[in-house]
Amino acid sequence: GAPAARSRSHIAKSCTALRHPLDFAASTIPSRQVRLEQCLLSGPAPVLCFWVGQVLTFYLATVSKLLGPQSSLAETLSSVRALALRAFREQLRQRKDKSARYPLVPPKDLLPPQQLVKGAAMLAELVACHDAALDPASASAGADFEALLAAAAEPLLDSIERSSEALDPNASSRLDEGAHLDPSDRGIYLINCLALLLSQLEGAACAEGLAARIRLQLADHLSELVEAESARVLARCGLAEVAARIKLHQTGAGGDGTDATPLSQATGLSLPAVADALRVFFGRLSAPDVLPEFLKLQLPRAREELIHRVNVTVADAHASVYEALHSPASGYDPAEVAAAVKHTPAHVRTLLGIH
Repeated sequence: GAPAARSRSHIAKSCTALRHPLDFAASTIPSRQVRLEQCLLSGPAPVLCFWVGQVLTFYLATVSKLLGPQSSLAETLSSVRALALRAFREQLRQRKDKSARYPLVPPKDLLPPQQLVKGAAMLAELVACHDAALDPASASAGADFEALLAAAAEPLLDSIERSSEALDPNASSRLDEGAHLDPSDRGIYLINCLALLLSQLEGAACAEGLAARIRLQLADHLSELVEAESARVLARCGLAEVAARIKLHQTGAGGDGTDATPLSQATGLSLPAVADALRVFFGRLSAPDVLPEFLKLQLPRAREELIHRVNVTVADAHASVYEALHSPASGYDPAEVAAAVKHTPAHVRTLLGIH
């Protein structure tokens, strides 16, 4: 009808009116395209390349709706956008090559090196650019951005792992014996570096995949550090060998617990030997330098968690020895055990501050 015809006529006139400023904008594109391409080819920072790509993604989507994806303006925007993303990936590749040639050097305080601090800031800037897209619907799709972010993080994660070898006394790449190194330094350095990267990604939905991956690595390094430091404390306090002998006897030589020999008759597990080990353990446990403090660990919460987990592991090892002595199946005389062993697991937990 007439209203529909008038509506179509109005739309046609509006589109015609809109084409004039668009045609004018298109006429200025070649010179702007040249300048932008020159900028992208000059090797700008990865974040700038990504930001340009995001902006052009928005304009490309808008122009394609108005003029069609085959229009010269849309094709120009698409071409420059592709160049921006190629420049972004090229910058990441160059950074990866550079980090391979010039590995990070762990500082004496085991804090993240400045190169890593800058790399972590770049990850945060990429996330901010993604979240600040002019049109979130036309921004890099979730999977695409996660792949880009992972590509940006990969050189950082690799450099952390490779640089940590300088703190590993047993690394095959060492030219010295590494006896001067603290065995806990490598774990603390790794945790400090990974925690820095994670702090730049926490709370960002678009970075959740990478953040989850880093959390798993952090958890693994925390567990490794707890296990290693607990073993060192038990060795310093003289309980490591006794605890290991008891565990081996309880599981049996074949690992099925079929050893029928009473614990009291096993090699190295006579009551005087075990009681002496427990007495030495309790005495040394109160020495000031026996328990680790992890002072070089940057995160107070992680430091508290590590100290608590080490203390619990040490207390559990003592409790397992204590319980083995008091088990009727072990073959020890209860009266002799009571006379020889004075400190209970509760005493040890109190000494370690475990509540």
